[in-house]
Order: sequence, then structure tokens, then C-alpha cells
Amino acid sequence: MKITVRIAVCTTSLFLALPLLAQGNNSDHSGHDNDGRSAGHRQDAPHGFGDGNVVLSTPAQTAAVSNAVTSVTSALRSGSLTMSSGAIIPATGQANTYAVMTSNGARSTSAAQLAAALSTAGPAASALVPTLVNGFSALRSRPAMLPSVVASYNDFTEVASPAFIAKPPAEFLAMRAVLARLTTAAADAK
Repeated sequence: MKITVRIAVCTTSLFLALPLLAQGNNSDHSGHDNDGRSAGHRQDAPHGFGDGNVVLSTPAQTAAVSNAVTSVTSALRSGSLTMSSGAIIPATGQANTYAVMTSNGARSTSAAQLAAALSTAGPAASALVPTLVNGFSALRSRPAMLPSVVASYNDFTEVASPAFIAKPPAEFLAMRAVLARLTTAAADAK
């Protein structure tokens, strides 16, 4: 019961925090498409986080992200990480994402599996996968990298194919859920 309440609180804070992050540039949408219009006009989902406004400007924010990394790693390990809608992310996606977050770097087998899943997003997005996976795999040991990882994630989602966004692999859903929790922790610690 406690986990359900915590998940509900995290989900609610996600809906409150992410629009606030986007408001720094007078936008109520996340990310931009190549046509210069906000990604909010796209009919597919999920989109990025804010418009690159994630900033860890205080030690409290960095500590909050570090604590959130520990929490989300535990959720991945137990297979209980959920999407913002409350739906459970498939176990394979959670297992692969957990392995990336706890492995010794982006050259692990699990990082290669994550990269392979993300590489189905099309040629432009595939070119961004190494940077995204490298940054994501470093979050456990360097939580202060969150702003650059979010920027890489946003860049990736901007150029990902509509087919990928409409039916993303479980690893992408797990990555999104992890980043959502971390950005919420950063925003709540301001």
C-alpha cells in the first residue's frame, strides 16, 4: 500500500514539476521539432522534458537526484517501476535499464542492448544513441550529469520516428520513467 501511495505521489509531482521546468522559456510544451514548433503539436508521445531547463544549481538538488537514483534503481531491480500513467513497464525493459544503471560503463552488454533498442528510432535518432546511453549509464555515479542526459534525451525524442514514439520499446519507457523521477527530484529540491 505504501508503494502505491508513493507511486501516486511521484506521478502527481511529475505532472506538476515538468510543466514548471518548461515555463523557464515561456513554453508550456516539451521539446521542439525540426520545424521550430513546439513538440506539443505532435500527435505522438512521449516527448522530452522541458526545453533543456534542468539545472542542478544547489548541492541539495544534486543530493536529491542522487537519492532518486538509488530509489529508481531499487524499483528497476524489483521490477516495480511504472510509467506516469501507472502502467508497469515490461520486465525485460526494466532489467536491461537496471543493468545499464548498475554496470561498469556504457561498453557493457546491457548498454549494447539498450542502444540496440533505441537504435530502432530511425537514422537521425540512432546517431544520438551513443551519447544518450553513455550519459544515462553514468547517472548512478555522477548524478550531476542529469542536465546533459536530459538534453540528450530531448534531442533524441525530437528526431525519433513517429513509429518509434507511437510504439516505443520497453527500454525507452524505462529510461523515460527514470528521467522523470530524477527531474522531479531536482525540481522538488529547489
